[in-house]
Amino acid sequence: MVKISKDYQICYAHRLLNHQGKCARLHGHNGMISISVDGNINEEESSPRHGMVLDFEDLDFGIGHWLDNVLDHRTILEIGDPLIRSIIDSEDEDSIIVIDQPPTAEFLAMFIYTQVKDWLEVFKGEFQASVTF
Repeated sequence: MVKISKDYQICYAHRLLNHQGKCARLHGHNGMISISVDGNINEEESSPRHGMVLDFEDLDFGIGHWLDNVLDHRTILEIGDPLIRSIIDSEDEDSIIVIDQPPTAEFLAMFIYTQVKDWLEVFKGEFQASVTF
């Protein structure tokens, strides 16, 4: 198996409802996300992915596009956060993403990892993926 990795950056805001420190306040981050895909090198000479585990362009058009259009410049909040109603009432509901866990780096990495795993199924190969946030 061989691993390829690509880094992406998103800007996002969040807060942690039950946190006792500064992270209980709404604040923003520039998040660096590294997506790694392990797999076998494609040896089919007629394949456009010959000699590759996965084309970096496929990563960009798949996961990169998703990160840019779904998470970048969004406010990520946990279900039940009172700010959700305020944002919806301000008619800016496209700016929020609501998840069912606290929006910590760890849970955001898992949220992204789930998307990566689902996306990789399109390529019908044996891939392992990892996400570092």
